[in-house]
Amino acid sequence: MTGIRETVLKAVESVYPAKNLIATDGESPVKECPRCGVCQDDDAERCPRDDATLADGPPGERVLDGKYRLERRLGRGGMGVVYQGTHLALQRAFAVKLLHSEGEDGFAA
Repeated sequence: MTGIRETVLKAVESVYPAKNLIATDGESPVKECPRCGVCQDDDAERCPRDDATLADGPPGERVLDGKYRLERRLGRGGMGVVYQGTHLALQRAFAVKLLHSEGEDGFAA
């Protein structure tokens, strides 16, 4: 018997399939500030806001699908991480949720 959670997830996935926009090879060219959550490219070592040492962020590139650039982490939960992102063509802020992939070392957006 399938639980209600699995039924709902399958229904949502059939309408809105998650794109695997993040590399799953374990590399993390994105750095993230552990204090304020700001995202930087791999070559950065210190946070420009609070001078904290940057830690590895999510695996994959900072720009997702050629459209969204991760700016800072807004929150983290059991299903994934939410980032503030900028849509590069529109130059508008959006929330980007990266979901933990089941059985993989990676995320889906």
